Amino acid sequence: MSSKNTNVSYGWVSKCFHWIMLVIIFTQFYIGANMEQLKMGREHFSIGLGIFMLMVLRLIWRAKNPVPEMPEATGKLQTMAAHGLHILFYALLIGMPIAGVAIVQSKGFPVSFFGLFSLPTFFAESKSAAEVAETVHEIFAKSTFIAIVLHFCVAMYHHFIRKDNILKRMLPGNKE
Repeated sequence: MSSKNTNVSYGWVSKCFHWIMLVIIFTQFYIGANMEQLKMGREHFSIGLGIFMLMVLRLIWRAKNPVPEMPEATGKLQTMAAHGLHILFYALLIGMPIAGVAIVQSKGFPVSFFGLFSLPTFFAESKSAAEVAETVHEIFAKSTFIAIVLHFCVAMYHHFIRKDNILKRMLPGNKE
């Protein structure tokens, strides 16, 4: 299997980005929902920064690789909706970590990536800014969850009802 995408399938690099991001995002949902009990706030922030960095790498990779074409029977509206959902994922998965940094820094704390390095301060200490950032972060998290459920449902629709290759071209091990 090629590392690069083709007109009919994703390469192994895109597939790795896709499936690794899914695992990391579900891990973040779990930690975020149970942060007080788990006492993993620092890890949550570090993983969020990791998501941000992976999204930047993913955008660079996507810019240099063609996106496989939609099946011929796919209408314009469906194609636009698919592209729109992917744009929404990128906006949410870049915006949510930025909101997370805003929360932490607006509360007067530094943000570090697993203790390896700390981010410069982008947001001044401000209780009201922290509250706004928390609201944005929560809305983005819920929106991401809804988008993932929608993405899953559409993939299942294509696989079981339309019986096209939309799901297969992103599955690990698929040689298409």
